[in-house]
Amino acid sequence: MSAKSVLAVDIGAESGRVIIVRFDGQRLALEECYRFANVPVLVENTLHWDILRLWNDVQAGIRKAGKADSIGIDTSAIDFGLLDSAGHLIGNPVHYRDHRTDGIPVDHPRFAVLLANECASQRIHQRYNDAVFQYSGW
Repeated sequence: MSAKSVLAVDIGAESGRVIIVRFDGQRLALEECYRFANVPVLVENTLHWDILRLWNDVQAGIRKAGKADSIGIDTSAIDFGLLDSAGHLIGNPVHYRDHRTDGIPVDHPRFAVLLANECASQRIHQRYNDAVFQYSGW
């Protein structure tokens, strides 16, 4: 078997990293090749992911790692961005640590999917979720 290498990009709540995983046919070798801070941005009293900074850091890590056979990316399970019909991001995703949704009951029927997947303990981003529910017919 020929040697293979894959990149693993992990974006956590406070930092991210790019790891190159090499397999020579018998052994796996992991090497962290790039690490970066993930600092949310407060805009008009709302905490957002700094998506442009994250995108820049992910690209820098991929360049530093060099050639790979594939790439996998892991991020938070609860936050998301909405795209327009052309596939462009409508706005920076709201960070799960934002306080706008404090006090919203997580046992609301609209959150049944989150409850089933044990994500409901995270704060719910009402504005984005309402948009998703509206467009999906909820």
